Amino acid sequence: RSTADWVAETTGASWGEAEGRVELAGALHSLPDTAAALVEGRISSSAAANTAVTANAAPDNANRYRRSGTTLYVFKLPG
Repeated sequence: RSTADWVAETTGASWGEAEGRVELAGALHSLPDTAAALVEGRISSSAAANTAVTANAAPDNANRYRRSGTTLYVFKLPG
């Protein structure tokens, strides 16, 4: 049984949503300012997830994201 299984059963979330929550929690260990902003309600869980994905995709810039604790907006370009 996985952590995502437990989260899904405990919260009533779908398994996919639970897995996303677990992955976000793991990613936030390396982004403490982003984690604090999420806990304090300054950013949404979607914004925190976008920050984590962006920081992991651009590891050279990860320290900047860790220090900022701000929201990164990721836009899908038409095309």
